[in-house]
Amino acid sequence: MSNLYKLMTKCVTKAVQVELEERDIITENQLGTIRNVQGAKEQAMINIALNKKYDNNLKTAWIDVKKAFDSINHRFLSKCIECLKFPKWVEQFIKGIMTKWRHNILYNNEMVISKNIKKGILQGDSLSPLLFIIIMDPLSKLLNSMFPKVQIPINEKRSYCTNHLLFIDDLKIMAERESTLQIITNETKRFFSIVGLEINTDKSATNSLILVSDSVLLTNNDCYKYLGIIEDKSSRPTRTNWELITSKIKAGVNKLCSNNLHGRNLTRGINEYATSLLNYYIRLLDI
Repeated sequence: MSNLYKLMTKCVTKAVQVELEERDIITENQLGTIRNVQGAKEQAMINIALNKKYDNNLKTAWIDVKKAFDSINHRFLSKCIECLKFPKWVEQFIKGIMTKWRHNILYNNEMVISKNIKKGILQGDSLSPLLFIIIMDPLSKLLNSMFPKVQIPINEKRSYCTNHLLFIDDLKIMAERESTLQIITNETKRFFSIVGLEINTDKSATNSLILVSDSVLLTNNDCYKYLGIIEDKSSRPTRTNWELITSKIKAGVNKLCSNNLHGRNLTRGINEYATSLLNYYIRLLDI
């Protein structure tokens, strides 16, 4: 991918972001690529708060999408772009580059293979994640409009209501009843079949027996890593998180100590490394 291509798509990304934000197009469920927020951390905080509100008894499915970016149906993506009524030049640019996406394989500076990309989104620039969330947003709108939700009060007049959380392609479905969880998952599978996606059953998980054909059933000692937080089957953060953090800090300290830094620089390096690592987990874990 050339630097010129990245520069052009970055300009288009800015225009698309402005359109999405000013017209409030993307649902609250999706926090991937949202500007001026710590998207993954905020989503993780919502996840923890919602589950605490229901005493960690929610029926849950953690959905992993198989080769998500490589599987998108181009016709569906084009239709999404048309329906959003972006400025004409933006629509024409996105549709134009889609027809030119190709994989080139060179050997000794000679072209060996050149193949058009007939499905999926070319990755490596700032536009590709944005195109993916545009593809996924109809799913959020569909689930929000059709199925029961769980909720947590924000203030006296407003509550946050949802039946799923989404960060790019990291999907977590939540419901009070197993039957609700099943119909939401079935609708998700139907949507995936339309847009070219597929649930990765080996890497997806659930705490409900009703979904064992679509995901791995978590038992008492099993965990799932969602947005960087290791959860048990009840969505409680586990002690393993702290053990993982401390092991990373120790490894970082050992690496810094091996560089023969002076005392002040060593202390500063350790503090900066530990702070950057801990920053994400503050307010998510009991640190």
